[in-house]
Formats: sequence, structure tokens, C-alpha cells
Amino acid sequence: MSSDTDTIADATSTDLSREFSLSGRRPCLVVLAGAEAGRVIPLSQGVQAIGRTGEATIVVPHSSVSRAHAEFDVRGPEIVLVRDLGSTNGTRVNGTTIGESLHMLKVDDRIRLSKQVLLKFSLQDAMESELQEDLFCSAMRDGLTGAFNKRFLLARMEEEFAHATRHSRPLALLVMDLDHFKKINDTFGHTAGDQVLISTAQLIQANLRSEDIFARYGGEEFVILMRETNLETARLVADRMRSSLSEEHVLFEGTPIRTTMSIGVTAMPPVHVSSAMEFFVRADRLLYQAKQTGRNRVCSEGPQDD
Repeated sequence: MSSDTDTIADATSTDLSREFSLSGRRPCLVVLAGAEAGRVIPLSQGVQAIGRTGEATIVVPHSSVSRAHAEFDVRGPEIVLVRDLGSTNGTRVNGTTIGESLHMLKVDDRIRLSKQVLLKFSLQDAMESELQEDLFCSAMRDGLTGAFNKRFLLARMEEEFAHATRHSRPLALLVMDLDHFKKINDTFGHTAGDQVLISTAQLIQANLRSEDIFARYGGEEFVILMRETNLETARLVADRMRSSLSEEHVLFEGTPIRTTMSIGVTAMPPVHVSSAMEFFVRADRLLYQAKQTGRNRVCSEGPQDD
């Protein structure tokens, strides 16, 4: 029997729950490569699967990751095992492919789920994890609205486009812009404008699924990327958000401020494009069409409503 197996057996015979709770450092995974580079994923005691969709305990939303890719078995603060779950691209630890048998991890081991997704096994105390999480959030989130930033959006758009194209899956894109936003800044000041942006972002987020990617592209322009969503559904979501915003107002220093939003919507299918940026440009042109035909409206692929 190997020394690793002896260690696991000995650890299992102790009160691991108490050991786990008393330890000052927690096992975690740090994403080293991919759109979520810098993200810290804490590991809880017990078995947890990592995969691309919400069916997994740990979600790494990259097209190269299988739905159920690998499984971590946490038996103590420093006793963490991993095995592959028959994933498409396999799981490698420090360059060596592991199968479906449990493999014991050591601190700083590199776990590769694909060419694009690389993780590191680490032990971190609460302060370390909080600091790393703050750095990660600042790198991927817009500081004002909390939406994802442009850099993160572009990376994820490439990933989702590649996955949708490769597997012939539906993908929708919404590009939206607040109408006459400059007038709000000129009339009420930039503080009021910021409050309108924050409130708008909150309203949009409330209408989305957890898997939808919502980002601030710049200024008063926002983008939503919706996987497994057809054109009809995307247009309905867009019109619901447009209608909700037009009925709301932001109260700034006792004055209600109302605004509206124009939205361009595209989806695959029906469109066929060769790149993620071409996909974005189509939605952006539809947004421009919505602006030119009266604002406070949704324009999408196909015939438009009068």
C-alpha cells in the first residue's frame, strides 16, 4: 500500500470535521488561465464536481470544460483528492493525465482542465483569499455598476461564440444604450448620471439568469450575452427590460429622473457570422437602427415592428 493511501486512511479515521473547522488555512483552487484568471474557488469538505454548467458544484464557464469535468474529494484542510469524470479533454496534474482513480494533490499542484483553463491547488487563510478575490473582482468588474467590464466581456464572448459555433448551439447578444444620457449629466450633474447607471444595471440584472453575462461596455452602453437562447426569447427579454426601465425613475435630491433605453438584438441562428466581433457588430448596428428610428425601442434581426 502506498504512503499516500496510508495518509488518506489515517486521516479518514480522525475527526476531520473538527480538524477542518479549526484550521486557519482553507483549501482552494486559483484560476491561473482563462477569462476568470485570478478567481479564488474555496473548496468545502466533501465531494464536489467541477464543470461548465450549473449542474456542477464548481462552475468554470469555458467551452473547453466538460459539463461534469472532474471531482474533488476534500477530506481535510490538506487532504484533497481529484479524479477525472470522463471529460472530453481530460484532467492533468502537473502535466500528467489522471484517470478516474483518485489522485492526491499537493500545495501548488497545477490542474489543467484544457489548454485554456489552468488551476492551482492552494491553501489560503481568510485574509489571503479576500485580498485575491478583491484583485480578481477589480480586474473583471466595472467599479461603478458591478457589471462585468469590457475586457472580461470580450474574452467570454470569444469563448461562448466558439462553443456555440462548434456545437451548433443558440447564442444571443443584446447591445443597449441609454437614450439622451448626456442630457441627464448636463441637467443634473454626473453624480445623478452615475446613480442612473447604477439603477439601470440593477434593473437589468434582475431580469437575467445566473448564466447570462452582463457587462458595461463603456459610458452608458451595456451588453448581455445569453447562451442557449434563441432570437425570439432574446427579443422578449430585451423588450421586457426596455419597458421596465421606461416605467421606473431615479429619485435624485428629491427630483425624479426618467430615462429610456434602445436595444439591438442578434442571435445565432438565424445569423451566420465568422467571428465573435462580427456578431457584436451586427447587434451594435441594430442598436444604431433603434436610435435612428425613434429610441426607446428594440430592433432585432428580421422584420421590425412599426
